[in-house]
Amino acid sequence: MAAVTHENLALVYGVESWFGSPLLVVELLEGGTLAQRLRVGKLEPLPAIDLGITLAGVLSTLHTAGVLHRDIKPSNVGYTSSGVIKLLDFGLAKILDDSRAAISSTSEVLYEDLDDVPAHALTILTVTRCAVGTPIYLSPEAARGQDPDPRFDLWALGIVLFEAVAGLHPLLIRETTGLRQRIFEGEVVDIRTVVPDCPEPLARFFDLTLARDFTARPASAAEMQERLRALRTELF
Repeated sequence: MAAVTHENLALVYGVESWFGSPLLVVELLEGGTLAQRLRVGKLEPLPAIDLGITLAGVLSTLHTAGVLHRDIKPSNVGYTSSGVIKLLDFGLAKILDDSRAAISSTSEVLYEDLDDVPAHALTILTVTRCAVGTPIYLSPEAARGQDPDPRFDLWALGIVLFEAVAGLHPLLIRETTGLRQRIFEGEVVDIRTVVPDCPEPLARFFDLTLARDFTARPASAAEMQERLRALRTELF
């Protein structure tokens, strides 16, 4: 976290030890998290798009520095008391040119067992045999254990923005049966099935950002940010 500075990255104030356990001292985000806000209600399209523009900018800085976050989700998006957006929790951050390493966790969930996992547990930080991250925010490629790629983060950001606009996670709209298959195949429903009045340009943005075809999605965080800026101009 300290290797990259950005106004929308949570500040690290120090590294301490508490009864033998290492810990980071990070700035207090009194505005809570996006996850907490979504429990109250979904976001309107404009603030959701602005959120995406900000987070895509943060990811562009991270990726340029060679860092992949790998755990973009609403509980890792915080707000200061004045409403400034902050990306936090780099527990899974990876230096892109590092060799891949085995990672252990006390909360391991195997993907073949996902359909038996309670819905609330699907948002918990998880490490599996083949992939690292939170199951329902993993891109199909990440879930299959492919080498880390910046577009892993872009898929997760697309899922977060869909969830912000719809008030529902796109993979949890249906029954949880078959969830493993939907994660591996990137089976995301059309947002207009749950938000009928979603503006057509915004729905098209989600269709492309969360497309099954890897090549149809934004190739970089900078491209995703540019698409969101163009969308904002078109709609507002």
